[in-house]
Amino acid sequence: MAYSIKKYCLGCHYCALECPAQAIRYVGTQYQIDPEKCTECGLCAELCSVDAIDTGVKTKVVPHKPRELTADIVVLGAGAGGTIAAVRVAELTGGKVVVLEKAKKPGGSGWFAGFMLSIGGGPGVPGGMPGGPPAKEGEADAMTMAMAKRDMSFIKQLDQDLVKNAQASQSAVSEWLAGFEDIKQYLVETEMFGRKFTGLPDKRLIHNLKCTDHAIGPGRSGSFIIYMMLKQFKRYGIKLLTEHRAVRLITDKQGACVGVIAEDPGGTTKINCKAVVCLTGGYAHNDEMLKKYAPWFFADNDATAEPVHRFAAPTCTGDIVGLGESAGAYIDHESMYVNLFGPVHHPFTFSLFKAALEGEAVVVNLDGKRFFNESNFSDGAKPICFQRGRISYAIFSEENLMTALNRLAKGREGNDISHYPEDIAEELSNENVSLYKCDTLEELADKAGITKENFLETIKRYNGYCKTGIDEEFGKPAGRLRPIKDGPFYAIFGKMATDGAFGGVLVNGRTEVYKADKSGIVPGLYAAGDCAAGLALAPGGPGDHRRKAVGDMGWAVGGGFLAATNAAEYVKGL
Repeated sequence: MAYSIKKYCLGCHYCALECPAQAIRYVGTQYQIDPEKCTECGLCAELCSVDAIDTGVKTKVVPHKPRELTADIVVLGAGAGGTIAAVRVAELTGGKVVVLEKAKKPGGSGWFAGFMLSIGGGPGVPGGMPGGPPAKEGEADAMTMAMAKRDMSFIKQLDQDLVKNAQASQSAVSEWLAGFEDIKQYLVETEMFGRKFTGLPDKRLIHNLKCTDHAIGPGRSGSFIIYMMLKQFKRYGIKLLTEHRAVRLITDKQGACVGVIAEDPGGTTKINCKAVVCLTGGYAHNDEMLKKYAPWFFADNDATAEPVHRFAAPTCTGDIVGLGESAGAYIDHESMYVNLFGPVHHPFTFSLFKAALEGEAVVVNLDGKRFFNESNFSDGAKPICFQRGRISYAIFSEENLMTALNRLAKGREGNDISHYPEDIAEELSNENVSLYKCDTLEELADKAGITKENFLETIKRYNGYCKTGIDEEFGKPAGRLRPIKDGPFYAIFGKMATDGAFGGVLVNGRTEVYKADKSGIVPGLYAAGDCAAGLALAPGGPGDHRRKAVGDMGWAVGGGFLAATNAAEYVKGL
């Protein structure tokens, strides 16, 4: 039988670009394998890091009796933060380190991440908050403008020791990573947010080199760091156990964490240890938790709604909650949150994804009506949640689209925008939902499934705003009001997406996990990254601006380094 692709495919393009039979293509908004073209060569399954390829072959499970191992430290999760934590703690202690990863392959969500790595901190630290002078309107893309305007006053409500240490850890891990000979050869002079520094280039380095979608890896910094850290596992004798899901933490009579129970396809394994470092990811693929903490995530009353695209690895199922409870840890339910953004064009081409975020667009829902201020990157995230089908289209005249794309091609991500003529041709040739081009607005509405009468009235009214310079509906700035008048016209598909659902056990400034009654910490238990709470305040509703002191990858990578450093100190003191 021909191979097929599972629904949780992240759309990283790797398998599609490498398929020798060109059998992988879009059907709607998902990649699918054409059974008529598939030769079952196995390359797609080999390349996929999240086991999203169904080969039809059932793996034979070999049962085993309960096993028992001994280690100094157990690290849960083999993503970017987990692999860093494992190498760091092995380096500091010289002890035995075991890493448990429940997926078939290591990497987790970090495999799909991209970030810059500077030496000695600064604006390019992995996943850190932007630095440098604020970008001026018209001189930067919409996403950069949104980041520059982010209100950080909420930080005073957080644990100041944790904020300080988490931010400092980004500089520390950057310097540490830059000291590896395997990494040094890739460092270059680069720039981000107006500041120059030495670091990793913000491009693909080893994997997925044919991909031009800057919105997702693999191949960028996240997978590069994971790859480099895994190379160190042999050097330090670190034992990696894949398909081993931690299901319970073991504590002694004093309440200290001294072991882990893990399940694998053939049975259970108990690992006795002195400390546990948790970097198990968030809960973006746990529907029960999503319904509890973000009930708006699913459009229960709209069977036709496009599902939220989840950029997180499918292994992100909120395991930390059960693990934390088994060790008597405090679960911070109040800070659980989901980061929603949109409208986004993924998994289609990056250049049109970026163009759709620019202020030249008139964004309409399937009813043909505008529903937010298109000049603000984040404003569409909340309202698109309540639109029919949760689908939008960014409408451009050809002149306006070229204006946006040419400006973006001169910006920070210009190399990934400059091939936009090829991207447009590719999407139009697919005859898919992603892009429509028509000579008239009437034809455009028909092709995209937009209510024609409302749509024509919306464009007429909008063009009137362009004449007066005043957007009477949503207040778009006059500088972004460009009339939609001369064809051909374009409609770029948009939907909702999330890069993760975050929160879990509450940690202090040393990434130690609090007891359930907050009377102290669980000795020997550490956590960082998406599964640890303390660096963010939960947004009030769908699409609200998230309030987080350190970026996601910064907290995973820097937090893993910080947790490992503190765990090593604890173990050496026993």
